[in-house]
Amino acid sequence: SLQGNKYTSEVYGADLSVKEETDIKKGNEVRLPVFGAKSDATTAICGVVEEGEESSAIETVVGSTAFKHSAVYANFVVRSYFVFKGKKGSSDAKDVYSQYLLSSPMSIRYYPLVNDKANYTGMAEAYRKNLTEKDKMPTLTEDVNLNLTLVGGELVPKSFLGIPYTELFEATTLEDAYNITEEISSQVSAKTTVNLKGFTSTGVDVGTVGGGFTVAENLGKVADLQKFNELCKNKSIGMYFDFEINKFKSSSKGFKTFRDGAFNAGDVNVLAYDHNIATNAYEKTTAYHLLTPAKFVYAAEQLINKTSKWGLEGVSLGSLSSIAYSDFSDDTSSDYYAKSYYGDRVS
Repeated sequence: SLQGNKYTSEVYGADLSVKEETDIKKGNEVRLPVFGAKSDATTAICGVVEEGEESSAIETVVGSTAFKHSAVYANFVVRSYFVFKGKKGSSDAKDVYSQYLLSSPMSIRYYPLVNDKANYTGMAEAYRKNLTEKDKMPTLTEDVNLNLTLVGGELVPKSFLGIPYTELFEATTLEDAYNITEEISSQVSAKTTVNLKGFTSTGVDVGTVGGGFTVAENLGKVADLQKFNELCKNKSIGMYFDFEINKFKSSSKGFKTFRDGAFNAGDVNVLAYDHNIATNAYEKTTAYHLLTPAKFVYAAEQLINKTSKWGLEGVSLGSLSSIAYSDFSDDTSSDYYAKSYYGDRVS
């Protein structure tokens, strides 16, 4: 086309606190703050967003007949917004921007690449060098050849005398997890890790913060979890018990849906939804709140207090490191506007 095809993706995914319900983008989301371009056989360039990466977006333009070249670059979302809708049933909507500007530093470092480095491998090496220089490269560990994710259960709709309710469907109990892992480990010599997902009070579905930091009763007891943990320890298997602390539907001790949920730029408590791949639409029945980043440390402390006696080899934290969102619940601080500083809170 004359202007070419344009693709834009926010780094770490779209900001869930401003995402319009009908704006479902196709294509993969950008999960790393790095991009690059190759001009010919011997020259290329790699760009790394070093500061403000949570508030950046990677854009590409390809196939432009007007400019006769393609482009890739990064920009920054310096002012968050919310979508204001008209009367019910009206299609009128407009973006209303916040009065607050992003205050965190923003910077991009470019690495020129030539000869045998002017390729994907060279770009990956440049990014690794950048992470190493910034002390963001984790310590190298032995490769894991087999990763198992065992799903405990999910909530299913039920009805009693016409009264609807939900019940936890048992997909895998802790006893099942023990038997599965023991059988696989006896037949496979590869280094293995096991992630127990959906074993808290509401399974894989969103409930209270951290699923109440407990084991679902019909999936097993803490003693069963400790037995499974001991099996993994004896067989040198990495074991992680998953807790979802970002998303929550209902209040619990120390966490209230209105007070502790993230707010958008319009001072409205954010509701996010699961995406139905089949219909390419958001399911309104799955509405959940997003925990304010200011409570991440408190949530982690609660998790440690609840699980310290279990003696687990490890825990994982659901979607904590795979999503990012802005939060305007504290109007005295601009730390979280346009997803800024989200990564600092996670780390």
